Amino acid sequence: MSTFCISPLQLQSRHTGKSRIHNRFYLLVRVLAVYTYLTLVIIHSYALRLSRNRYYASVTHQTYPKAFVAPSISQTQGRHISPLNAQRWSYTRVTLLKDTPQVGKEGDVVLVNRNYAFNYLVPFGFARYTTRAELIGLTLQKDYKDALVNVRKASAMHLKNRLGDNTVLQFEVPAEAKGSDRVLTPILPIHIIDHMRQKRMLLVVDMLREQDVKIITEEGVINRFGEHRVQLNVDPDVNIEVIANVKEQPVDTNFLQDVVPFGS
Repeated sequence: MSTFCISPLQLQSRHTGKSRIHNRFYLLVRVLAVYTYLTLVIIHSYALRLSRNRYYASVTHQTYPKAFVAPSISQTQGRHISPLNAQRWSYTRVTLLKDTPQVGKEGDVVLVNRNYAFNYLVPFGFARYTTRAELIGLTLQKDYKDALVNVRKASAMHLKNRLGDNTVLQFEVPAEAKGSDRVLTPILPIHIIDHMRQKRMLLVVDMLREQDVKIITEEGVINRFGEHRVQLNVDPDVNIEVIANVKEQPVDTNFLQDVVPFGS
């Protein structure tokens, strides 16, 4: 009876062969997994880029097909694009140096296609690139103007409530000649403001300027005695009107009594 025996060397060689096969199989699986992951990443990035390009192309075609000018707030019917993202990908802001058809007027800051700005607007002197500091300055200037309008309107309403509807400003000025109805020195808008300040009708918060005072006469100043209407246009929505009553100032001639006539 014969006996089949396997030597230790044969067992070790068989075990080594199996381990090599397993290692190669695991390596192949890992390579396939990495390859699949990279393929999915590439497909995903390509799909995102393709959808973004199609969307920006539709925005450009629907809004400004000739000059490739983006809207100021990049607003479409389907989706809102912030100006930051529009500037980052396809658009840039330029300051127009000349009146440009379908783009804007001189001094306007517009959002246009980068290629349109680089190949046409800037080289031909129609515009220049707007810096970030200028954009910040424009934003601050707009906020300041809006705040100033609100402050002036509040000041006008406060002044109207304080003055009322029947405020009369009394003026006494010398006549141009004895018995004349014309004043010696015309009353100007600055005189109206000074008189109101002397009478404490104007406070520090009242933003009444000389150009805001409109005297309702043909000359725009007061040249004759009597009552004259004066409008205070602090704010266009608030109507403030006062009456300037101009009277003749009596001239004191008592000092002439002590004067000795010449030649006496």
